[in-house]
Amino acid sequence: MPHPTGPTNPAARKLALDLKKTKNKAYIEIARHIEKSKRAKSVVNISKLEKLSKKYNTFVVPGKVLGIGQLTKSVNVYAFSFSKEAQIKITKAGGKALPLKNILKDKAEAKIVV
Repeated sequence: MPHPTGPTNPAARKLALDLKKTKNKAYIEIARHIEKSKRAKSVVNISKLEKLSKKYNTFVVPGKVLGIGQLTKSVNVYAFSFSKEAQIKITKAGGKALPLKNILKDKAEAKIVV
């Protein structure tokens, strides 16, 4: 039985390590999701962000954001990757589609969406 090796993407490995170094519980939780295998990574639709935007305006998706659904509120989304349609919808609604690595630089507090 093969043993888990973690992410093989060097950028994902470095990001997970940097997040763990902060000792912030939320960032450690994000790192835990980044270290999952590709098959177990989160895929989140815009429609889910729309539902959560009533309470929150900044989100972290430790996976990929897809463009299924509509977004009417301005939200900031940090994610490992975005589909082209998701990026267009987020910016069209007045929000920002930001790479996950920027969360350390911005020191943002956000809702983790998986």
